[in-house]
Amino acid sequence: MIKPAKEYSSINIDGIRSIRGHCLRKLMRGKNKIPDYAGIYVWRYWPDIPSLDSDNLKDFIKELQYKFPQHLENIKNSRVDISVKRTPFGSKNDGRLLGIKSENKINKILKILDGDEDSRQVFAHTLEILISSFPPIYIGKADNLQERLTDHFEYRTDVLRNIEGADISIENVYISFIKDDLSNPNMEISTGIEEILQRLTNPVFTKRYG
Repeated sequence: MIKPAKEYSSINIDGIRSIRGHCLRKLMRGKNKIPDYAGIYVWRYWPDIPSLDSDNLKDFIKELQYKFPQHLENIKNSRVDISVKRTPFGSKNDGRLLGIKSENKINKILKILDGDEDSRQVFAHTLEILISSFPPIYIGKADNLQERLTDHFEYRTDVLRNIEGADISIENVYISFIKDDLSNPNMEISTGIEEILQRLTNPVFTKRYG
């Protein structure tokens, strides 16, 4: 008897949360637990969904749309001086819902949020999977992750000041690590990977690539 083929699995919430990394506040409290190997570190804004209450979910979506850090880039030469502000969802007051403009699509989402709790649970998990695809807010490299992140935590860089200036809670910022076993001590591989990730994802608080 031929057994039916097992279906390929879809992305699930537990698998996605494993790439979120470690809460910034916990890392700041336990710096000695941060690995001291070489590698890449990725900062993400990844807020927890507070509850499945319909109004709370709607408020969470608004906060996510309004508070997600915006990328500000200055383009300047001898003839122009332009500041460009980019956000994944458009401006705050343009009537969009997480960047969606179609009233029909927006109403379908709102209908789910006003529906039963099981539907809101599925929507919340789907939303968190989407959050995992948002651009990181910072990407860096280090020959010693513990030492470099301690530099950030003790304000020897501007990353925490930028986060505070964006009015987002450090409770909602997470850091994950990519270990570099190939290029220590000259960091050639990490340097390349860092720049590739920066160019692909355009982190909000990264001032220059590489």
